Amino acid sequence: MERRFSPRIEVNLDVDVLLADGQVFTLPGIDLSYMGVSFNCNYWTLQQIFPDGNWSGPRDKVNFTLSIKLNDEFTLDCDSVVTRFLRLSEDEYHIGVQFLDLDDETQHDLIHFVNGAEK
Repeated sequence: MERRFSPRIEVNLDVDVLLADGQVFTLPGIDLSYMGVSFNCNYWTLQQIFPDGNWSGPRDKVNFTLSIKLNDEFTLDCDSVVTRFLRLSEDEYHIGVQFLDLDDETQHDLIHFVNGAEK
């Protein structure tokens, strides 16, 4: 049984991944929680996110900035780190990330959004 610290909701939102070199990828968000988001990408995008090869675990700190427009009043902009990685097929990958250093107001807004969508 999976044990979670916060509810996870399915989403149909674009996740903008902003890499350190300035590249921006808009990827389909899959689910969202108080602590992170997951999205899918293709092989080429994966190679841009992991330029030194495939991710081998949480010790590989692959950081990037995310921007997720949750609604007209709330866009989540934050740094993140990869926590999960799964190959779905030859050209489709699932990446889960944890949000880093959310301020209190942003965390409150995110919790409110997730709880409201959960009902």
